[in-house]
Amino acid sequence: MLQGQQVRLRAVEPEDLERAYKWINDHDVTRYLTARYPLSRADEKRWLSEQPKNDLGAGVVLAIDTNEGEHIGNLDLHRTKVDDRTAHLGIMIGEKEYWSNGYGSDAIITLLRFAFGEMNLHKVSLHVFAFNPRA
Repeated sequence: MLQGQQVRLRAVEPEDLERAYKWINDHDVTRYLTARYPLSRADEKRWLSEQPKNDLGAGVVLAIDTNEGEHIGNLDLHRTKVDDRTAHLGIMIGEKEYWSNGYGSDAIITLLRFAFGEMNLHKVSLHVFAFNPRA
């Protein structure tokens, strides 16, 4: 588990399926993601189950919990290139009442501390849309 000031980052668990399913099918949440299509519960379950084990070569997929233990989103490092020591970052705060309160920033800072300090990455990139003011 990775501890930030406002969040804890942990491995995604099967119990996270219902929240992830709700978020990925909420247009307000997905309008800022590159994946903007409705998914069935089975599709989301398959996506969660097919995630590789967290490691440098495969990247990491983590749940974002508040310090009180509420699961509010997910983030990941994907398209990891071991030889180049690079990765791409993705983040989704699915619980809208937590938007614009610093949880996403804290999650990213916490993950980047891990990426650069523990995974020995040299570059992490994030694609953002100009119309996403929080990004």
